[in-house]
Amino acid sequence: MSEAIARSLTEFARRMEFEASEIAVAPESFTDFIRRVNPRYTWDHLHGVMVDALQRVADGELDRVIINMPAQHGKSETVSRLWPAYLLSRYPDRWVGLTSYAAGLAYILSRNARDYYGRAGGQFKPSARGVMHWETAGGGGMFSAGVGGGITGKGFDYGIIDDPIKDHVEATSPLIHEKHQNWYETTFYSRQRPGSRAAIVLAMTRWDEDDLCGYLLRKPGGKEQWYLINLPAICDPELPPITGSLVGIEPDWRPAGQPLWPEKFSVRFMEKAKSEVSVSTWLANYQQRPQSATLGGRVVHAFSQKNLDELPAPLPDETLYVGFDFNVDPMSLAIAVDRGVQLHFVDEIELSNSNTRAACLALRERYPRHRVAACPDPYTLGRSTIGRIGETDHAILGEFGFEVLLPSDRPSHSDRAAEVNRLFGEPGGIPGVGYVDPRCSSIVRSLLRLSWVPGTREIDKTRGHDHMFDALSFVVHSRRPIRHSTVTSEPLRM
Repeated sequence: MSEAIARSLTEFARRMEFEASEIAVAPESFTDFIRRVNPRYTWDHLHGVMVDALQRVADGELDRVIINMPAQHGKSETVSRLWPAYLLSRYPDRWVGLTSYAAGLAYILSRNARDYYGRAGGQFKPSARGVMHWETAGGGGMFSAGVGGGITGKGFDYGIIDDPIKDHVEATSPLIHEKHQNWYETTFYSRQRPGSRAAIVLAMTRWDEDDLCGYLLRKPGGKEQWYLINLPAICDPELPPITGSLVGIEPDWRPAGQPLWPEKFSVRFMEKAKSEVSVSTWLANYQQRPQSATLGGRVVHAFSQKNLDELPAPLPDETLYVGFDFNVDPMSLAIAVDRGVQLHFVDEIELSNSNTRAACLALRERYPRHRVAACPDPYTLGRSTIGRIGETDHAILGEFGFEVLLPSDRPSHSDRAAEVNRLFGEPGGIPGVGYVDPRCSSIVRSLLRLSWVPGTREIDKTRGHDHMFDALSFVVHSRRPIRHSTVTSEPLRM
């Protein structure tokens, strides 16, 4: 027998031995697999629902699944740790691609899945047992990456997106929404392995109407039809129905008022959580029905009594950060002092039928010796002031010796609303960093009454509450921006 034939027979025997061992250890079902590799896995009805749906994906009955439920209910353990290990134990020649909001988290989930696969008796390719990328002895494997990051050159048979949004700050940013949508279409979706349609599972807590889940359900064309498992923290038959590109919806088995995981999160626990968060947060993160742009109309939903305090007057050596909304009626100025961690709005000026020069005179008369850093509307750069052709509002600020702080970007109303909500204690921000003196009645009225146009992300400008909000938000964007954009200070002294 030649040496080449002997090598071929040896390789064939090794392959047969490997395939036989895989058949021997492959569980009959995902349920059996979980019980074998993780005996401590906690089973409740909701976990059975997830497991059954993922079993149908593994069996080829479903190829698009969305799972929405609150945090800490077992999504990641089931979908991103145990299920990839099950898939590769059953199909060692296939590939699983896992993504999450941060690459580091995706690597941790991949490592956990690798450990479960090994615990089940799966065999590895010796040279590929990393965290970011590991392979089976059967030619398949798993790779992981962060949402928005590159996965060029890698393809999957099963693609998993586990919580693509990090926090409320990302969730309310139209720029992040657009980034995630583009990433899904141009990077993630195109990484399906050729030859057959790969399966995709999105497991996430809802944050916003325009998050990735909302985009996929509203996506035009109907090319992707999703099986939806949407489970609120508390069963509420009065919640609005979900529509979109759906092949089916998992029915809620619970009576009204029952929590999703009673043994861990009781009714009392959930009622306490509801009392401690904003209404929009409760509906999105807990009830999986985000309505942030329309609910109750409030733009600054994080502002409340906790943010009101009688603040000390500005000291002579403190800089005044003044937001200017260049509107004739009214001309609005929001005056703040940055005191380290806290940003205090200590005063306001509101003038009817006025102009920029009159507003500057009023400010200088009230604070003749203070250094003023003006935060004007960035969209007005180069625009002539009202009634004076060739003279700009920004130049007038310079005439009065004010330093003008110009941001490098031009944030939308939605972005500025997210920054203001974070300042006043929205989840993702630092509680207690934004305060308003209650004597600033126009600022308080604006924060409490400013609303969205129902069903849109446009601010309602018909009631006049937008002017003082704009002035305040220009200061917030300058001193507490969400994105770390460069803020240029231009002293326009004439």
